[in-house]
Amino acid sequence: MESESRVPSPEAAAELLRSHGEMRERVEHLGPSRSYALLTVWGALALAVYMAAFLLSFSLTAGDPAAGGGETGNGLYSNMLVFPFLLFGALVRGAQERFSIRSRAAGSGWVAKGLVLGAFVLLLVLNLFGVDYPWLLNPMLAVAVFITLAYEPLQQLSRAPASSVEERWANQPLSPAVRWMTALIGVTSAVLLATSSESWYAYASLVSMLFLVAVLLGWRAPWGLLRTGFEWGPLHWGAFGVTMSILFLMGVLLSRTLWVTTPVSIAAGAVALLVMLAASVLPARSKAR
Repeated sequence: MESESRVPSPEAAAELLRSHGEMRERVEHLGPSRSYALLTVWGALALAVYMAAFLLSFSLTAGDPAAGGGETGNGLYSNMLVFPFLLFGALVRGAQERFSIRSRAAGSGWVAKGLVLGAFVLLLVLNLFGVDYPWLLNPMLAVAVFITLAYEPLQQLSRAPASSVEERWANQPLSPAVRWMTALIGVTSAVLLATSSESWYAYASLVSMLFLVAVLLGWRAPWGLLRTGFEWGPLHWGAFGVTMSILFLMGVLLSRTLWVTTPVSIAAGAVALLVMLAASVLPARSKAR
């Protein structure tokens, strides 16, 4: 009698088989969640814009007033591009852990990725040696980079069903440590922007790099970038995207034009600061508990 009671009913056995089949299909056939696919598309856009901005700002004519550049040397404002992009790369690793992304072998797409990387290096070398080429090649390269990197996640988004409740990427209240880190990212970015038109900008740039080194050393700390990227929702990534865009734009303008004055740089820093501070406190924690 005891052994009979341990035999599962036909309904329970069918449920177990169904659950096992769903789990196996999810592990073997399904890629990352739709939410992570959206983040990957955003990352492809960020990399494409970064490459175009880097090529536009890092050239021998940048910094030459006669050629339309700023008064300072080539590369002084490269930190406007490098600082947010390194932060982005570290934060994405946290998002990968949130979505439990498994690494997998590279497919045929590595050929296209190698070609666009080679094109970027070629244009960069031409820039360094002062070789003129049609400026339209810079945005064309950006488009090629985006298509190459976003093709697979866009395909997944087009054929995958809507996310389940468990997969839904919601904006959750941040932990206190991550709130502080989010705010500090905004403060550091704001200082970098607000001082960009001043003669002592180099010191602010050094401070931003020291901040970056510190947070990378504290990679897995409760306040580290890994945990920050893990907790961020669409609202926080959107705020960081706005801040990245401002830094990229200012980096190009400072290197190629004389348009950035003290009021402009202070206004840009204020916008970045307000956006990141708002993201650090939203959504607010519920007081119902």
